[in-house]
Amino acid sequence: TFSTPAQRLEMLDRALRAHPDIGIDDRELRRGGPSWMVDTLSGFRARCGAQPLVLIIGQDAANGLDGWREWRRLFELAHIAVMCRPGSAPAYAEELGAEINRRQVSGVAALHDAAAGGVVSMEISRLDIASTAIRALVAEGRSPLYLTPRSVIGYIREHGLYAC
Repeated sequence: TFSTPAQRLEMLDRALRAHPDIGIDDRELRRGGPSWMVDTLSGFRARCGAQPLVLIIGQDAANGLDGWREWRRLFELAHIAVMCRPGSAPAYAEELGAEINRRQVSGVAALHDAAAGGVVSMEISRLDIASTAIRALVAEGRSPLYLTPRSVIGYIREHGLYAC
């Protein structure tokens, strides 16, 4: 069985209970219809005022950012942190590459100086953990222990999710 949006939200809540400084926002689930990042960030910006806001995306998503709805406006709403895994590389179209280069800052600390508009690239270590692999383990009757919190494993078992 596949999980519903409400079940995914519950699993996320369980996974983050040990981290009270991280919050969950369910506006994407409540919105209904297509979900666009520009709308989500507009909602956050309205709530945050002039406080710095950072959209964290992977390099693969950043490479296609110019295909997102109102992509130029994203820079007005938030800073963008691009997470670069080993082996990933920027492959920006010319216009997007020029925009990112113009906005590039040297480090995370520079993002504190403005509410939005900066771009920072960050190298991250590769952890070979993917939701598809976790679901496959469960479907095979194997445990995803050490790949996901025990509280989430319990929820998956309790609701019979991802089983064949």
